[in-house]
Amino acid sequence: IGVSFNKIFAKMGSDYKKPDAVTLITKDNFKELLWPLPVRELFSVGSATAAKLNTLGVKTIGDLARTDRRTLRGVFGKQGEVLYIYANGLENEPVAAASEQRKIKSVGNGCTFKRDLIGEGDIQTGLAALSDTVAGRLRKYRLRAGGVKVDIKDPDFKTISRQTRLAQPTNLAEALRATSMELIRQSWSMKAPIRLLTVTAIHLQPEEAASQLSFLPAEEGFDEEKSEALARTMDHIRQKYGGGAILIGRTLGNDIGIGVEMDQHQEEE
Repeated sequence: IGVSFNKIFAKMGSDYKKPDAVTLITKDNFKELLWPLPVRELFSVGSATAAKLNTLGVKTIGDLARTDRRTLRGVFGKQGEVLYIYANGLENEPVAAASEQRKIKSVGNGCTFKRDLIGEGDIQTGLAALSDTVAGRLRKYRLRAGGVKVDIKDPDFKTISRQTRLAQPTNLAEALRATSMELIRQSWSMKAPIRLLTVTAIHLQPEEAASQLSFLPAEEGFDEEKSEALARTMDHIRQKYGGGAILIGRTLGNDIGIGVEMDQHQEEE
């Protein structure tokens, strides 16, 4: 059991396991207890991030806490800021009751691939799987996306983020994928390697919310109502028989790690 003044340290205390399997981490003792630990022990620091931190001379959580905040942000982007906050005990998000239903502001899905993505074909394969997952979760929550955000990270941890509004709110994978691909074409060289991609649905609204009618002609052969009905049928089949019951054709036989059990992170906020 971990007891602390913030949720991150409470979680770390639950893994500390002493004394007597209960650990109290306070504002007075957290530097003594946690700062000597390897930086890999900090919540949210994976093996790749730890290796990158080690190359910067950051070996322990204390080293991380004393590293310049701007340096971390320059190397890791927004995540660098998060690491600094966690290491210094500055995380202060309130604890919510299990019964409290929070309003979802965004739905995202990201994947660190088995190998770097090179070229449009690889990127399209990754986006197809990520967009399919995001769209399915939007339908589950009865939401539509009014915009799309794409985060791209290269093998050197350089990260860029781009976003745009959609002409019409959607919960369909193809619309999310096509918009994400257009964002990448506008801001990323197709010859540059990509290690991690994240697709996030933003500007969410309830499915029943009225949307502005478009004066532009619909894409030939495309019926949004029928497409959504088909997508919900796929959701039902996957829920009943598992995620592998229906797969995206583009992802079959891929060598980038996309699959039913692919290594991915999902986020809602």
